[in-house]
Amino acid sequence: GEGAVPCGDDPVDPEPEMPEPEVPMTDPVTEAPTDGPDEATAAPTPAPVEVPTVPPPTPGDDIVVPMDPDIDNPDDVPVPSPTEPSPAATAGLPNDCTVMVPDDAECWSSTIAMGIREILVSLGVFPQYNVDQKRCYKMCPETTIAIGIQVPDSSPPIYTGGDYPLPLVNPNVYIQCGDSGSSEENCVLSGGTDQLTTWHDTEAINELIGFFPLLLPDLPPLGGLPEDFVPDTSNLVVRGLTFENGVGHTDAGAAGALNGISAAVNLSSPGSNMLFEDCIWRNADDVNPPTAAVSVTYHDSIHTPGAAYAGLTIKDSTFESGTYVRAVAMTNIDRADFGANAASDGFEFNIEDCRFNRNAVGGQVVRLLHVTSGSI
Repeated sequence: GEGAVPCGDDPVDPEPEMPEPEVPMTDPVTEAPTDGPDEATAAPTPAPVEVPTVPPPTPGDDIVVPMDPDIDNPDDVPVPSPTEPSPAATAGLPNDCTVMVPDDAECWSSTIAMGIREILVSLGVFPQYNVDQKRCYKMCPETTIAIGIQVPDSSPPIYTGGDYPLPLVNPNVYIQCGDSGSSEENCVLSGGTDQLTTWHDTEAINELIGFFPLLLPDLPPLGGLPEDFVPDTSNLVVRGLTFENGVGHTDAGAAGALNGISAAVNLSSPGSNMLFEDCIWRNADDVNPPTAAVSVTYHDSIHTPGAAYAGLTIKDSTFESGTYVRAVAMTNIDRADFGANAASDGFEFNIEDCRFNRNAVGGQVVRLLHVTSGSI
């Protein structure tokens, strides 16, 4: 009948479900009991992904060196690896160039960054580069770099209120403005007592190298220059740069100045076959005027006696609206280095197709000492 149970089968009540035993929740770090999972964090946390450690870049650095925290031997620290040049970075540069580019950029907008790169080449930090290569630097067009003022009697020179002057110590450096190398692209160095310099004093260069860990803390350990290192800026080429608003040293700062001279282009370690083409020097200060727009100082003791080691050509360039203590362009002698036959060491100076407009000078427009050949 209704509700009957088939033969042989006794009615069985379903087995009641047993609750899971409660496991007290504990904090994974302190192992202290907790009230349970928070709704926002109840989902399981994925295992952390191991990511290589890379120090953050310092503002203004052009080099970042990945550092492995497990490396105990400083000699095993990876060396800096400059960025490979992009097509935009190489555009307009000569075909025989080894193109030098900053990290994360296609052109240069810092003079000290360029100078540091060149000194690191001297130190052998970059095995792929050497001073026998023609190394090309493209400066960013429509860019003005403010150059700082030297702190009096600082050694090596310390500059405040702007970038360092561009320091050069190696041969075969090629610098141009933008893709064309024309002054119309407006690559401007503005202010300061010096804007582009070459150094003859290796001790001062080594002191500057001593500051590199402060400027670029991720560099591997650096030594000084080799004992036989001789600064030489032979085959320097500068195209299309504008140098403006240069000032003179104050009386307090002149003693610690490079050669005691202030000049937008202050060549203290001259080499042979140097060229400045389609450059502009303008608006040097008339209240505190610099010594000159271009100054070349002989330091005979670091060159082979009797060798015609120095030569400079300024071509298709303009000097305008500047006030100078001695001259617009001049050569100078470090008399402590020179003997009676200094002129025999040779210096060639050429000025071709240049324009001199509305300049005021305390001496000569062009002042040349111990120049053995050349033309104006």
